[in-house]
Amino acid sequence: MAIPELSRENINQALLYIDENGVPPGYGSKAYDLIVNGKKYPPKYVVAVARHLKDGAAIDTSDYNGVEAKNYFKARGYEIFVKKEILPETNYWLTGTFFNKKDMIDDFVADSYWEGGQVNSSAIMTSIKSVKKGDVLIAKSTTTKGPNHSIPLLKVKAVGLVMSDMWQTEEPNWYKCDVEWIKLPEYKDYEGTAYGKYLGTMHLCKEQNLIGFAKKVLGITVIDDCSSYVNLLKANHNIILHGAPGTGKTYLAKKIAKAMGCGDDEIGFVQFHQSYDYTDFVEGLRPAKNHEDKVSGFELKKGVFKNFCEQAEKNWVDSKKTSNELQREKSVDERIETFLNEAVDSKKEFEIATGNKFYVENLTENFIEVSVPANEKSNELNLKISELKQLLLSDKEIIKGKDVREFFSRKRRLQEDSYIFALYQQLKSLDDKNNQDEKIKVDLKKYVFIIDEINRGEISKIFGELFFSIDPGYRGEKGRIKTQYQNLVDEDEVFAKGFFVPENVYIIGTMNDIDRSVESMDFAMHRRFAFKEIKADDRIEMLTDTEKGLGENAEEAIKRMQSLNKAIETTEGLSSAYDVGPAYFLKLKNYDGDFQQLWDYHIEGVLREYLRGIDDDGKKYEKLKNAYFIAELKEEKAGKTEE
Repeated sequence: MAIPELSRENINQALLYIDENGVPPGYGSKAYDLIVNGKKYPPKYVVAVARHLKDGAAIDTSDYNGVEAKNYFKARGYEIFVKKEILPETNYWLTGTFFNKKDMIDDFVADSYWEGGQVNSSAIMTSIKSVKKGDVLIAKSTTTKGPNHSIPLLKVKAVGLVMSDMWQTEEPNWYKCDVEWIKLPEYKDYEGTAYGKYLGTMHLCKEQNLIGFAKKVLGITVIDDCSSYVNLLKANHNIILHGAPGTGKTYLAKKIAKAMGCGDDEIGFVQFHQSYDYTDFVEGLRPAKNHEDKVSGFELKKGVFKNFCEQAEKNWVDSKKTSNELQREKSVDERIETFLNEAVDSKKEFEIATGNKFYVENLTENFIEVSVPANEKSNELNLKISELKQLLLSDKEIIKGKDVREFFSRKRRLQEDSYIFALYQQLKSLDDKNNQDEKIKVDLKKYVFIIDEINRGEISKIFGELFFSIDPGYRGEKGRIKTQYQNLVDEDEVFAKGFFVPENVYIIGTMNDIDRSVESMDFAMHRRFAFKEIKADDRIEMLTDTEKGLGENAEEAIKRMQSLNKAIETTEGLSSAYDVGPAYFLKLKNYDGDFQQLWDYHIEGVLREYLRGIDDDGKKYEKLKNAYFIAELKEEKAGKTEE
């Protein structure tokens, strides 16, 4: 049975239920934890409780397995902790399912296990006994097709995560292990000579396309493949991915952010360049325009990073609030929005204590724009929505206009106070439609800010005094600093008392090692960032990816790339920093797999640029060219031999 569609509210209610009642024995998870606000929950049990609260169904986790529940939450942006991670050294096994002339796949899937043995091959028996917890089983059948049945055909039926080491049953040479299976709705076919060697009961899989497919089925293409990078980022808060061109560093940075559980709204992105500065990144003065669209002065505008940090800090603060606090804030927000929009539409007239009449003309994100026709000196005012909200949320009694000044601890009364008080009185008199039974919960989220080409900008000019706050040791309020324009920051803003980088903000920078500006990465940067080299071979998965890779051209592309890079690394004046990464080879899709066109239009130009000034006789160029085309030559020779 498929997992039912549940709203985020359904899930939040389930989490509150579990917080209050706990997890009964037998309902924990052996493989995964759902992480919300730093707390761990068993994914299957959360689904079962949410379904129970929504539809009244019994709390039953037998209709789906842990892998399916994990994938369900991951697809919706939740953080999943993998207790037994799928590591690079994980073994992928192609296994049979026919025993005693019966296909056991349905039994295996239904009861979450695999068993087999009693085969004549000692090698296969060794493979069966070698299966361990955390490995992946690919259930298959093998046959042949084509003229004279000369073409091997392998059909994948299901993919499973092994949940226990293999153990011997009471039957001689018969072994068993626990497996959480996902059965394919339609079998996946693979044909070709490479699959003819997988006829037996258990074989170690070496085919990258099969491994990639298994990862996709299990939903581990993002989180588990990125686990080492995610762990590095969590431990350091700031990392820089550096390496040769074309190694997919920017793509990897976004992938890491997704693996951290970030949705699109929790990922920030900027690309540094030589003209980028503090006003773009943090804050700066920009021309201010009046209602006639004419420049009337200057105003403080937040930069992209400060805006991003405000969003993250709001989430951090809201995640610490109780359900009642959040529900009350939501109710006040809705009352303010409804009341003021109706006032604008109906041109409702308001009156302050002195008898001055005013009208709400417009609403912006932060202000209520009012007109005071009788006031000749100041007939337009901007009232802060945040102040009106604070008054309504307060339990303090506000009975006259001067109480507003005292509430906000102002030294003197402002003209705006009388108008805020008039709106407050009317809103306070309205019925509070607060639904006390509604449960609201804000999940603590991680926010990842990606700085592409971080070494192309002048770091000290861009970060300014923020260079202190981005230090991992000074995350949060203990890293608060005064910005260059702190005296212009509004008193009710998140960073009114000084800027800091919230604890739930992580930074990923990317850079190419061969960029001349790499020297700008001084000791201060190395102290604040963990540097991780991304090598071309580390990113081979870009070529074998089942969705975005090269398909049948992947194997040849890998051979050519590795041959070329080996030649580059052994060429005087070059090094691994000049390797050609997989991103270049992905362009093969634009040329229908034509490696000659890839060379002509992309790779040759890069290599000639590398060799400028160090290859007068052209021998180094010929060496690299031969390395690129050597795979093709070897294949041609092999073809002639077979004839």
